[in-house]
Amino acid sequence: MERASALNLSWSAFSSPREPSGYDPRVRSDSGGPPGDPGPAGSEVLSSWEGAFYFSPANLVLALVVAFLVAGLSAALLLSRPARFESTATVAVDQPSLIASGGDRVIDKLARLRVKYAPLVKTDVMTEPLAKELGTTAANVRSSVSATTPPDNLLILITARAGNRAQSQTYATTTAQFLVRYARDEQVREAVPADQRFELVVVDQARPGAKIEPSQQRAVAVTLVAALAAGGLAYVVLQLARPRARRSPEP
Repeated sequence: MERASALNLSWSAFSSPREPSGYDPRVRSDSGGPPGDPGPAGSEVLSSWEGAFYFSPANLVLALVVAFLVAGLSAALLLSRPARFESTATVAVDQPSLIASGGDRVIDKLARLRVKYAPLVKTDVMTEPLAKELGTTAANVRSSVSATTPPDNLLILITARAGNRAQSQTYATTTAQFLVRYARDEQVREAVPADQRFELVVVDQARPGAKIEPSQQRAVAVTLVAALAAGGLAYVVLQLARPRARRSPEP
């Protein structure tokens, strides 16, 4: 009976080995042993937060891989976007009969007129007839054409963006000419005396559009920021997710 009990105890010890003293599954061994091996005597388990402040070459390599992948993906997405071109026509507000002798009052009047007519390029008053002339939709005209009024002169800048150089030039030219006709016809309808009429004049014709998208400079800047952010975040996450054992100094 005693012999059978001794055999059972021996079999139990063989089939269910115990973990070594100090074993902690959270610890990745620094000594080359299996995970959970606490390493040399005197080492202690670091919390995730404490482990984040200890440099890990392996985590750095993985973070750099993530950064390069994100950089490549960002560059590919930005540079594969459809090309966009921008063209601008310049319109001036003028009143030849009074501007030479009217002084500041005439200048103020023309400045107010400029502010009145520039926003019309985004309204149905202009987008509907412009869409018919351009063979497109009013929504497309509204999203493609804009007008700005610089604060230091009497100019209206008509800017158009489209998918090719010729189309952006056509949109800007047509919009500028339509604005000129609209202002002239409105004064005729309202029977404004000839000596009190102002006029809009295209002083700078639209040219073939310049490419604005995709921009290589912008792609480089965005790619660099995305790579730095992704690499830094990956390194921090890896540091927090892979706690290490800190070795106590030898006595």
